[in-house]
Amino acid sequence: MNNELSQKIMQRVRFVFVMKRFVLPVSFKVAVFVASAVALWSFVSLRDVVANMPGLDHAGSVMSFMLSAFASTEFAVQVTLVAMGLFFIWLMRDFAKNFTFRFGVAS
Repeated sequence: MNNELSQKIMQRVRFVFVMKRFVLPVSFKVAVFVASAVALWSFVSLRDVVANMPGLDHAGSVMSFMLSAFASTEFAVQVTLVAMGLFFIWLMRDFAKNFTFRFGVAS
C-alpha cells in the first residue's frame, strides 16, 4: 500500500515538473508563433509570393528574391516575420534543451 502511494505521488510530481519545465512555456511560444502566422496570412498572399518566386533550382535567385520581397514589404509584415523567426528559434532551443535533459544526449 505504501509503495503504491509513493508511486502515485512521484507520478504526480513528475507530471507537474514536466508541465512547469516544458509544456507551459512551449505552449505559450507555439501560441505566439501561430498567432503571428495568422497575422502574416492576413497581410500576405502566399499564392502570389510562390507564383512570383523563381525556380527552386537556383538557390541564389531564390535568396535574392526573398531578401528583395522582405525589403519591399510593409513594416508590419517585416515585424511579424522577424517575430515568427525569433519565436521559432526560441521554440527549437527549448526542444533541444528538453531533448538533452530527458535523454541525456550531449549537445
